[in-house]
Amino acid sequence: MEDRNIDRSELEEMISSSDHGTTFLIPTLTDKGCLWSFIVHESADVVEAIEDVEEASGSDDQFLTARGVLITLDSDGETVPVFVFLFRLEDDLDATYAVFMNPTQPHGMGVLEDLRDQQDLVVEFYDDENAVRVACANTLVPCIDQTIASLSEAEPCEDEAFDSAVGRLLAEHPEPENIWDLLDPTLVAIELEL
Repeated sequence: MEDRNIDRSELEEMISSSDHGTTFLIPTLTDKGCLWSFIVHESADVVEAIEDVEEASGSDDQFLTARGVLITLDSDGETVPVFVFLFRLEDDLDATYAVFMNPTQPHGMGVLEDLRDQQDLVVEFYDDENAVRVACANTLVPCIDQTIASLSEAEPCEDEAFDSAVGRLLAEHPEPENIWDLLDPTLVAIELEL
């Protein structure tokens, strides 16, 4: 576990001030390009439990599973595409996390293209002082490919409409587990009317 008891950046302040379970998608620039990771603010107990399970299993792939889905929402007569990244910790942890992205914004397709090219998906769990990093094989490539193909000609969805659609989705499915359970693992896209 990495000791995070150092001067904090703006990003670290934003993460540490968020509710436990809040997940962020964060870029890191490397000599290989832009790599994306998912950052989760969690309690010290959860971070410690993740580290314990990771050490006991010897492999992140045994307890971290990723899904992606393009959800097309019909919200107030407007069609709003929402790409959802979902991560589930299995074993005794049994926790699910979600990140919602507007794939029609100019940067959205670039993020998806970068993620498609990554071999692994990295999730970092932070409490106020420590961090643990886990990874799993990038199983999102088919979903990302289909999303890019289906939205290549789509008009950008404004942030206000996107935020409203996500709010309505969360009103009906308030926890990431609810969205995970809604999906068949083979689905890459669904349509919902809210």
